[in-house]
Amino acid sequence: MKDCFSRYNYETFRTIFLTLVSSLSLIAVPELALFGKICLVDGSIFPVSIRVDWAFFRKEKRAVKLHLVWNLNNMLVEDLKITHAKENERKVLKSLIRSAVTYIIDRGYISFNLFSNIVSNGAHFVCRLKKTALFEIIENKTITLKSGKQIKDMLVFFHNSKDKEVYRLIQFKLFRKRFLLLTDRKDIKAEEIIMLYASRWQ
Repeated sequence: MKDCFSRYNYETFRTIFLTLVSSLSLIAVPELALFGKICLVDGSIFPVSIRVDWAFFRKEKRAVKLHLVWNLNNMLVEDLKITHAKENERKVLKSLIRSAVTYIIDRGYISFNLFSNIVSNGAHFVCRLKKTALFEIIENKTITLKSGKQIKDMLVFFHNSKDKEVYRLIQFKLFRKRFLLLTDRKDIKAEEIIMLYASRWQ
């Protein structure tokens, strides 16, 4: 493992992989065509040999973090980056943003600066918020589903956001747990936003 990381730059293999993928004629999931390109993003830590000096993690431990962008439309890796285990996931995502993509991200990516960066690059996001998030409601409507369950569809802004951007916030309950999903997309239904976020765990 030490030889692998010291003799070969993973960027070489990344370039080869992405070049090969781009040359393929991929079959897309037709049900997702309406939403454009959807990518799930996450970071995972993998232990490596203690002799891999740059992969610092904890005392007497070494690990790398795989930052993965998964294309939900084609069910294939869209992009990736490998760093030491303590690298900030929000910082890495900023370097991987592509226009016309909706990124589905979890609470570890919460950052108003990141949200602004995604939108300014012509992309979109759906991110789960912490239940302790403080926001002010500008507009609020309740949607009742056929099942009888209710969804709150709101326009909100956050006082601790520097630019006071207005975003869409979807609130719903599942198994007695309250979920908050923040997004800049106002062109699709609230239940479709929930479906896109749920796909992260499929």
